[in-house]
Amino acid sequence: REPRASYTLERPLKEYGNGRTRHEIDERLTQLFHDAILAADAAEGDALDFSRFRAFCVFHPGLGGEAGNALNDIPSAFIRSSDLNRFTGGPIPVDGATWSVADGMLLPEAISLDGRGGLNGTLARFFANQLGLPGLSNFEDDLPAVGDWSLMDSGANNVASAARLGLESLTGDRSDSLLVGFIPTRMLAWSRIRLGWLTPEVIIRSDTVHIVAPHVFSSLPEAVKVPISADEYFLLENRVSRLALLGRVPNVAFSGEEEGVWLSVDDYDAFIPGSGLLIWHVDEAVIRNSGPDRPLNSNPDYRIAAFHYRRGISLEEADGLEDIGNVSSNRLVLGEIISLSTIEGGAQDPFFVGIAVRFGPDTTPNTDSNLSYPTEISIEVLSLPGDTMTVAVTFGRASDGWPITGLDEGGFRAPRVLDVDGDGAKEIIRGYSQSAHASAWRLSGVPVRTFAFPSLWTPAVGDLVPGDGGAEELIFADGTPGLWTKDRFVAEPYRGTVVSATPVIARFPTSELTDI
Repeated sequence: REPRASYTLERPLKEYGNGRTRHEIDERLTQLFHDAILAADAAEGDALDFSRFRAFCVFHPGLGGEAGNALNDIPSAFIRSSDLNRFTGGPIPVDGATWSVADGMLLPEAISLDGRGGLNGTLARFFANQLGLPGLSNFEDDLPAVGDWSLMDSGANNVASAARLGLESLTGDRSDSLLVGFIPTRMLAWSRIRLGWLTPEVIIRSDTVHIVAPHVFSSLPEAVKVPISADEYFLLENRVSRLALLGRVPNVAFSGEEEGVWLSVDDYDAFIPGSGLLIWHVDEAVIRNSGPDRPLNSNPDYRIAAFHYRRGISLEEADGLEDIGNVSSNRLVLGEIISLSTIEGGAQDPFFVGIAVRFGPDTTPNTDSNLSYPTEISIEVLSLPGDTMTVAVTFGRASDGWPITGLDEGGFRAPRVLDVDGDGAKEIIRGYSQSAHASAWRLSGVPVRTFAFPSLWTPAVGDLVPGDGGAEELIFADGTPGLWTKDRFVAEPYRGTVVSATPVIARFPTSELTDI
């Protein structure tokens, strides 16, 4: 309640710093957050009702460990409920044990002594953690993964020019001082989608679309999703630095002349690495299997090589160099040397007319899936960087009726093929859940038949009934099996049988019978 008031802990601050192992560091950070919350609760008593708040931030004296050089400087952190469970026995009881604090932010009082470092970006990033967003860095190797393009990576501490903003540091230097962490980069479109702030337009057949930058108020989409498979898709977003393109200087709002607290800015993308169309490759299989101890862009289960992972979200860099997070500064790729100056993103990462306009099966990078399957998708950018960019998306192998959308998740059921209508051409069969039916589609994408029998497992297809001229039959199983011929449903031959795995139709060499 008092702008300059603070709480005093029983233990000195140095005892919370300088852990020798990652486990010890995490334990001390969590303990500091825990002890500070209890100190505030004890000092304020009934005057502070913790239940009125949804987010908590503890500021400790001194510089943050990420910026200071002292031995015991404490790194900033978001303290998760899992950290409290692991190190302090669970959520912190407050308000006479009628309420508890389950997570929160731990920050220093300052990030630098000369006024060039700001807490804005770190605070915004941790609050995004509070909202449920994961970090997007390569935490295993302490490297960027999506770089300065995202608040949830190195973009939280984006570098801005004080001279361009007409500002000066605390030393009075206005020459060309760099301000770090004052203007954090926007969240990626993926992050905004995850929070429910943005709905992408989904493109499932060849089309030309217009994509607007996030600062534009328009009915046009801010993001476009191009499905690759059940788990992977390309996510297209238009990002613009109006400062670089138009010379538009962001307006900064301060709390007042005396305090001079930086409150907000009207253009968070002013100092992003470049402008144009960003193409993100999103892999939901990696994201689903990630968590606090298995970061989605550095999940040890998906390590491919040193400093290289199958990432949950990765940028298809237009220059083909893959230099974000790449420490091999002397590695020769495409006749150019990767520079450490672009390890957090560069001006040649986006696609636009004049640098790279096409992303397809035969380009570098290409549109293959993360499992190296060719998608035959081509994305062509038809615009210079700007508030609105035009993009042509082409599906090389897809018929107009595909892909089929709105299906349930499928579970253990894989598609099979069968000539269900006797026209000599096979259709695609897909079983549904126990509460629905199985269906078939022609290769044109037109539904041809629905089987009024649910299928827990992948259907079995084969010649099951002797003497029917070798016709193919179809077995569905939802615990007890049932048989479909082309004309009718026959359940009697399998009554009483319990199926606990995918059925298989086979004819053994020593028998004239077909079995399942």
